[in-house]
Amino acid sequence: MRKPDQSIVKSAARTLEIFEYFDEARRPAHIQEVALALGYPHSSTGALLRSLADLGYLEFSTEDKTFFPSIRVSLLGHWVGDEILPLRRIQQQMREISEQTQMTVVLGAASGGYCQYVRVIEGTTPIRYHVKAGTRRCLARSTLGSALLAMEPPNRRAQLITEALTVWDG
Repeated sequence: MRKPDQSIVKSAARTLEIFEYFDEARRPAHIQEVALALGYPHSSTGALLRSLADLGYLEFSTEDKTFFPSIRVSLLGHWVGDEILPLRRIQQQMREISEQTQMTVVLGAASGGYCQYVRVIEGTTPIRYHVKAGTRRCLARSTLGSALLAMEPPNRRAQLITEALTVWDG
């Protein structure tokens, strides 16, 4: 944990330190593990982790009650380095598809019981699908979720649907 600096907003510093913790740990973690590792109060750590999950930056496993960075986190600085050429190609292909069809094109991923729109190329037709990158929807009740579920084997698909409905319906 860093030494306190009066010019640093505490919640901003803690958020980045949490991501640095996951970068070093490279595995899912419980609230208590993160709190102990960083020296934060359990309640503050829990509130911050839940907020980051609600915003789509962390995934929360309902099975083992752990948190883990979402794909959205891994893509935040994707444009900085040249080592991510495959993502650039995917985004170029998305732009080309959108230009040719004038439709909205999305790149999405399953994240817990949700599907998340990771990248969005907005269509140009007067009536079009509008969604912001980072938006999360129920995996079992969305078109993107249906497409992602269709790629899973039947047993895994059933498990993901059950998890999605549990997350959304309580």
